[in-house]
Parts: sequence; structure tokens; C-alpha cells
Amino acid sequence: MDDPECYDKASKYWAEIPATVDGMLGGLSKVSTSDINFSSRCFEQLKSKGFITQSQLAVDVGAGIGRISKHFLSKHFDQVDLLEADEHFLAAAPDYLGPTVLKQIRKTIPLRLQDFHPEPETYDCVWIQWVSSHLRDEDFVEALRRLKASLRAASNGLIFVKENLTQPHQGDEFDSLDASVTRTRERFLELFEQAELTLIRESKQDRFPTELYEVRLFALQ
Repeated sequence: MDDPECYDKASKYWAEIPATVDGMLGGLSKVSTSDINFSSRCFEQLKSKGFITQSQLAVDVGAGIGRISKHFLSKHFDQVDLLEADEHFLAAAPDYLGPTVLKQIRKTIPLRLQDFHPEPETYDCVWIQWVSSHLRDEDFVEALRRLKASLRAASNGLIFVKENLTQPHQGDEFDSLDASVTRTRERFLELFEQAELTLIRESKQDRFPTELYEVRLFALQ
């Protein structure tokens, strides 16, 4: 995935996707509850170990219509920023989120992750899910470095990356349909090291259909 035109191709792909939960999950809305429940359990376990001691502000990276913010982040943080490049997803977010959760949205940020430059010491939690596959390695590493600086030290904040993985013998897989790349676990660990991040915890998603990619949640600092 070295061609910058891949970013334009990905944008065109997502512009045609319905602004629904099924659209966000590639027709697999049935996995949403299992996904949220697993993420919530892992999050709570890390909080119990002294991470994310404050709950002022999180950022939902590649938020789409706000599925993760509505069912997960809004339950743990006073406010959430929605980072989403696709305008029609952001336009649909208020109706999907509903009035109560909408009050917790501090702002929407209409940018791609590779173009996002957050202020230092801003967030207690950065949540990146099913987004990194659309970034070239070097852009993902640079984005992670900026996000690391955006964590609030007083909160002992964390970056979470939740993503599909291929198996080592398969190597990275490029999908020409949406210009995405599915990486191996080993490749992710290399990129985290390049970004000077420490792996705090790694967890394998359970209760997903066996025909899907393996999904892992990485907690980083």
C-alpha cells in the first residue's frame, strides 16, 4: 500500500456506503454487540489497574456515525470528539446518537487520521478501530506519534487500536475494493515500536463468527 491515490480510492468507496450500523460494519451489524461488550470488558480491566484515571475526554477515530461513541465511549467519558472524514457519516451522526449522547459530543473533526494534529495533553483515551487499514505504514506511525503526545499524563491515558489481522503465513493482504491493507500481528508490533509506543495489553476478540478475520485490541502508551 504505497500509492497515495489509495487514499482517494478509499474516500470514494466510503462515500457510497450507507450511513447505518450495517454500513459501518460491512454488512455485519450482528457483531456490534459482541464487539462493544468485549471492548468494554478490556477497558474496565485496564482502568482497574490504574490506567485512564480521569474521564474528561476521549476521541473516536474514524467514528463513522458514532457507533462506538454511542454504545461505549459516552458511557465512560464526560465528552467525546468524533474524528471522521466522510461528511455524510457526520451528517447522520446526530440522529443516530440521539439527544442525550449528542450533548456529550464536544466537537466533530472532519479530517482523516493522517491529517489529524491534536493538541498535546488533550485526551484521556484515543480509540482507533477498523481505521488503520486505510493508512500507509509511515502515515500510521506518524499519526500514532502525534496521538501519543495528545494523551493526558495526569490521566495515565491510553491509545487503543482494534483491528483485523492476517496470520503470519499469509502476510499483509491488500484489498483493491476499498484500498485497505490487513496486516499481521507482527507488522503491527513493528509499527508500534517505530512510533515509540509501549504495548500495555493485547487481547483477542471473542464471540465473532469464525469465518471473519481475527480481531485484536492493542492498548498502548
